[in-house]
Amino acid sequence: MADDKYNTGAAPIDQVIADLQRRVAILEQSPRLQNASIDAGGLTVKGGAIRVTDPNGVVQVLLGKQADGSYGLGVLESSGAGFHQVPYVYSDFIQTGETATSTSYQDLTTIGPQVTVPVRSSGRILVFATAQMQYLSSTGANVTQGGVINVAMSGANTRSPVDANDPLVGIWTQNMIVSAGTDTFTNIITITASATFTGLTPGATTITMKYRRSSTAASNTDFFRRGLAVIAL
Repeated sequence: MADDKYNTGAAPIDQVIADLQRRVAILEQSPRLQNASIDAGGLTVKGGAIRVTDPNGVVQVLLGKQADGSYGLGVLESSGAGFHQVPYVYSDFIQTGETATSTSYQDLTTIGPQVTVPVRSSGRILVFATAQMQYLSSTGANVTQGGVINVAMSGANTRSPVDANDPLVGIWTQNMIVSAGTDTFTNIITITASATFTGLTPGATTITMKYRRSSTAASNTDFFRRGLAVIAL
């Protein structure tokens, strides 16, 4: 075979292998990307996640699809026990004043406030409930008044409010001694209660505020400016 004077033919196999080895060695020894930017167009990760690790390769931040199948931004807890997602806040508000007539928890004419929250794999939510309670006292002696707020759950988690066991109970009760024939007057107070619910089952859970009058001795109680806010932890 004649020599390829101008080196236009195929290179010998040993030369090709040596060249590949040289290139691989250069890639292995070169520093990895330290900084990068996307100025336009964006980055699409379809059905996956971007993982940020510490120097030991342990994932600290997960952006995209989470372990429970939902999408969001998850951060490893300082204890290393698991991920929690950056909180989302779900809220609802009802201005109208309506009356609770029972000593058992009930819905008012306008049900709620009510929100549906995707409980994360952490099984935790933080709930804030508030209401302005009002009643019109009757004349007479030993007038007892008051109201109570709580929350119920349905969906992935089901619960009915039970004061003795619940972490969130907003109670107002008042006993007054007035003389017969005194002028009728109005009592108003705003109650706010909050609690973290743990050990919940991941999944969509509807949370609804419930109401009752404080006791059989109390007259009916009106609830105004009812607010509910839930944070998925």
